[in-house]
Amino acid sequence: MPKPMPVKPDLSTWLSKPAAAARLAISERTLERMVAAGKGPQSRQRTRRGKRPETVYNPQDVETLADAAGVQPFVMAPEPSAPQNAAVARTADGIPPALAGVLSVIERLAQMAQRPSIEPASGLSSLWLTLDQAAAYTGLSRAFLKRLVDDGKLPAIRDRATKVKREHLDLLEFGDIVSLEAGGAE
Repeated sequence: MPKPMPVKPDLSTWLSKPAAAARLAISERTLERMVAAGKGPQSRQRTRRGKRPETVYNPQDVETLADAAGVQPFVMAPEPSAPQNAAVARTADGIPPALAGVLSVIERLAQMAQRPSIEPASGLSSLWLTLDQAAAYTGLSRAFLKRLVDDGKLPAIRDRATKVKREHLDLLEFGDIVSLEAGGAE
């Protein structure tokens, strides 16, 4: 009489490593150690098309271990609801105050992202600018400013990076730029 074929479990219902570890309230590494010691839930490798196989764990075994450890499933308590007819406080724009504060922070971040930052973290204006900062300040390319420095048209110092004075950038004459672009002939 032939042996019956073992039934393959439906691995699509099994828990992934992060889900099993979360249910047991342990880290993924602790779960791996438990399985290696033979004390963890049954695990298998679930194949995924185009990806590496994923280790999954038997949900019944995970629940048995969670019950034995006294781990309760995490359930969020419902938020106390305001009475249906209660008026929600709003600002002059009709926005709730909590949301108005968040919106003002987002607006400030958007403004900061739009302008290039050329000032040091202390908030003081810097006398010397790196070539990257000078490029943001003037709108000229870094390579072009480096050429001006190399040709002696723009004074600079070397302090871990090539730096130029902000006032020299302000005094940079258009004629210097044109003559350099024309090949240095004046």
